[in-house]
Amino acid sequence: MPNGRDALVEYMGELAESGTQLSTEVAKTIAMGDMVVVHSKETDLNKNADLGIGYMDIFRFNDDGQIVEHWDIEEAQTGETANENDVFGYPND
Repeated sequence: MPNGRDALVEYMGELAESGTQLSTEVAKTIAMGDMVVVHSKETDLNKNADLGIGYMDIFRFNDDGQIVEHWDIEEAQTGETANENDVFGYPND
């Protein structure tokens, strides 16, 4: 997506026009300095039994509190894992 508020508004409009319905669950948010990381799971409500996509969104903010950079990493969920760790679970400290 291009930079800027207008690009985000246009993208959200396209999702609405296409009938896309998404649910996002935030698993963890971490902030340090001018950076914020959000670990989340997004599922498509129009797909039966959708396992979702895992996201790591990384934001950098300027001194006015506006997002000036954004990166994301995504991974389709398969329901399989090489260990017993919950992909979106974090231990309670």
